[in-house]
Amino acid sequence: LLAGSICGVTECLCCQPLDMLKTRLQLDPSRVGLSTAARAVMAERGLLQFWRGILPPLAGMVPKNAVWMASNQAYLQSLCALAGCTVEAPDPSTVFAAGFLSGATEATVVNPFECVKVRMQSPSYNVLYRNSLHCLTHMLHHEGITSLTRGLEVCIWRNGVWTGHYFHFIHRLRSVWSSSVLTPPLHDFALGTIAGAAAVIFNNPLDVAKSRIQNQLASQHKYRWSLQAVYLLAKEEGCAALYRGFGAKCLRMGLGGGVVLMTFDTVVKMLQPQPQHQP
Repeated sequence: LLAGSICGVTECLCCQPLDMLKTRLQLDPSRVGLSTAARAVMAERGLLQFWRGILPPLAGMVPKNAVWMASNQAYLQSLCALAGCTVEAPDPSTVFAAGFLSGATEATVVNPFECVKVRMQSPSYNVLYRNSLHCLTHMLHHEGITSLTRGLEVCIWRNGVWTGHYFHFIHRLRSVWSSSVLTPPLHDFALGTIAGAAAVIFNNPLDVAKSRIQNQLASQHKYRWSLQAVYLLAKEEGCAALYRGFGAKCLRMGLGGGVVLMTFDTVVKMLQPQPQHQP
């Protein structure tokens, strides 16, 4: 739990600017590029605008990553027992299933924070919300407590798909790549970066759908649930719209995946009791 919490906070602080750009690109129906989106953010309130809305994900990162890492280990142990394999040498499908279930579990914890974060990152609400706390209280007062559950279904699918592929890719990469050149932390960072970026291929359409759903006010019902939102996006804006913000998301989830794996493994090793040497 402690290792998951530390790696979550580290990831959040490092990757928030990329997350801001990713959300902006997903919400914009025009096909602007990454550099154009970055200039637009800078023009609003300067460099600090990239960290607008960082408090919700920062507050959510501790329970999010603690639940994510702890539940992944618990699911992996249970599924390995059912599949007749060991945690030390799990079946690839078992690794994916455990990752999917831990991602889905994590989504139920993080979704309220995601709802506030998306509103704070959206340019449509720059004037309406002064800060994250004002955004939260405004949503609760005008839209009710259910506003914090908006997009939960698509968030479960999005997180489950990404996490399943993330752990599956790490498992595959570790079986074929044992580096003698990189130090263990750098090796973990490289594995996590590759796995995190590759997993985006499979969940980016769901992430675009989630951003569109959570950006809606309570009176707006254009995007309702995952498949309906994906279908409507493809129909109205073309299939390319499902991969809007793909570059920024690859950078964000790649770097985030590398930081998470490197920090988690490093902290776990630090917390493990050292063997006592007999005199």
